[in-house]
Amino acid sequence: MTAETLAATKPYTSTVSPTERMEEGKGGEGGEFKITNAEFIAAVFTDLPGGAFAAVCSKSGDPDLDGWLARRADQVANSLAVENNNYVNCSSFYPGDDGEFKARKAHFAGCHFLMLDDLGTKVPLDRLGDFELSWLIETSPGNHQGGIILAEPLADAAASVRLLNAVIDSGLCDAGAAGPLTRWARLPVAINGKPKYFDESGAPFQCRLIEWRPDKRYSPQEIVDRLQLGLAPAGKPKKTPKTSVVTNGASQGIGNGADDVLTPKPVENPVVVALKVQGLYKTPLGSGKHDVTCPWVHEHTDELDTGAAYFEPDELYPVGGFCCQHSHRDKYHIRALLEFLGICTAEARHKPLIRVVAGDLHRVVDAAEGAGEPWAALSGRRFDCFRLDQSRQR
Repeated sequence: MTAETLAATKPYTSTVSPTERMEEGKGGEGGEFKITNAEFIAAVFTDLPGGAFAAVCSKSGDPDLDGWLARRADQVANSLAVENNNYVNCSSFYPGDDGEFKARKAHFAGCHFLMLDDLGTKVPLDRLGDFELSWLIETSPGNHQGGIILAEPLADAAASVRLLNAVIDSGLCDAGAAGPLTRWARLPVAINGKPKYFDESGAPFQCRLIEWRPDKRYSPQEIVDRLQLGLAPAGKPKKTPKTSVVTNGASQGIGNGADDVLTPKPVENPVVVALKVQGLYKTPLGSGKHDVTCPWVHEHTDELDTGAAYFEPDELYPVGGFCCQHSHRDKYHIRALLEFLGICTAEARHKPLIRVVAGDLHRVVDAAEGAGEPWAALSGRRFDCFRLDQSRQR
């Protein structure tokens, strides 16, 4: 979409045009740029997919209260109240079949920017090195949100999630900033209505745009290279190699160099890996609990993406747990989640696998001890990482 087409299809005027260019870089006097929210949105969303729209949300008072009502930016961007908490979504969305406009994954059209949260507090700004953000907004005293505009909208939802997860895993973004498909970022002309940020007179914090470089746009590969990210591979996680018994009585593993007695457990929980690949992972909550998107979020009232968690395996729940607080909580449990992700029970346990091989009992003992399991576990207590080859016991 060209700048001329953009101007013809939107009721607001972009600050980026062939004849007029806003000064870029750091803010001038007072460390802040003077720009309207409509101008900001037009400069960021220069290439909307056909039939899709940018989404905004405006909330008065404490933004932690009430829900998030998405509205089309082309219809309301010029009229967002400056005394409200004002947001723009990182993605564009298609209207539903009923004509309603909602910022839901089911209506995702493309991801236009990545939003880095809690810069300057939880994440030091100098961690970015010489990487130039597309913008930086101070959203509370000393705390900032940074934007990285994509050179082209990323229509692949899973790729968008993988990209932000790579940023989070590198320590460049707060882990709470997951879910890039429906993530809300603060606009420059707005307040932060959280009471803890009120000043002595009771006035809310005023957001400030202190860096503005709308021409700084990056491809996903440029972001990976410039920030030296480790990007997870696309597709389902590889299965843990399994062992098998051949007919001549010799035992061998599947795959080169596989141990015929011990298969170590994966470094990262296979269920967590699969959730990330599917774009369902949000953030760790501590003590083995993870905030996730319910795979059946389309069944939620208004498709609200809330209330679902994955629990890592423990002594009481050897394959882990899954709970969704919505109306279908009694319908979907851990087995349903594992089936959806294509994870078998042995993988879900996230334990090393040990086989008993005839004549190699000493190796079995060594493997059990090396895996951190006492040999006494073989006689009595449940030994989850131990698997008997019944065909060899007859």
